[in-house]
Amino acid sequence: MNSPNIVMIHRGNPFYLRPNIERVLSVMPNCNFWLIGDKSNKKNAESLGIKFETINNLSTSIDYDYQHQSKNGADYEKFCIDRWIILHNFIAKTKIKEALYLDSDTLILSDKILDVFYDTKYDLIKENSLVTMPCVIFFKEKAIRLFKDYILKLYSLSTQEKITVLKSISDRVQQDKNRFHISDMYLIGDFANKWSRLRTLNNPGPLEPEINIKNVFFNKENNEHRGLICHYTAKQLKQKTLKYKEKSYFHQDKEVPFLHLQGESKDWQPEILKQINNEQDINLDF
Repeated sequence: MNSPNIVMIHRGNPFYLRPNIERVLSVMPNCNFWLIGDKSNKKNAESLGIKFETINNLSTSIDYDYQHQSKNGADYEKFCIDRWIILHNFIAKTKIKEALYLDSDTLILSDKILDVFYDTKYDLIKENSLVTMPCVIFFKEKAIRLFKDYILKLYSLSTQEKITVLKSISDRVQQDKNRFHISDMYLIGDFANKWSRLRTLNNPGPLEPEINIKNVFFNKENNEHRGLICHYTAKQLKQKTLKYKEKSYFHQDKEVPFLHLQGESKDWQPEILKQINNEQDINLDF
């Protein structure tokens, strides 16, 4: 494999950002790494010797008519969507052919992540189907361009049409039909689905996506990664132990290539890294 292109996008400079970047560089030292950030975290790029791009310079087209449908803050949820337009603008500017995007709260445990998520036979590699956890996601140029177009088309609809499409997307994945929640996780799933609520708005019936998609279903028996790799958020592994073996980590008989440090589990990062640096089992008894 040629040197993989890896990108993080982050505003601000929280304590966990730099160590997670350092971990990527340690596990995948031949990668081309870019941090797309702001003045508060630029010094990380300078001191680590990685490439840096400013969010503000890549923010063309993020002034769309956003429709907020979440209990989370509007600024947070909109930026989660904005980042895909920013990523598109970055790829267009740099003219790279593909990139593996990592959330800044993703702690890489092994380079097996590349075996799963970095395959140029595909235009888009993502976890799950209708709801995509985009802490690790692979885009080729065509896929991110089409997803950018999808976002802008969706939010250019009239208010009523927007609400109709967003409610339909929410209802398809929510068990509680009274809960109307939309995040970029849902939009990626809809974009990549042949029954896309947006694309079939005026064209009822299935439409095959224009891109070659690989959906990764961890913990399922009928997928190519069964018995090899199992992804967990750190919260799901609370009070469990990941066994260390030959620079990799396993839960039961499955390798865990990364941990997504959601919410308060970010506070566990220093202790997890101490155990990793000592080549110990990772004890998540926090």
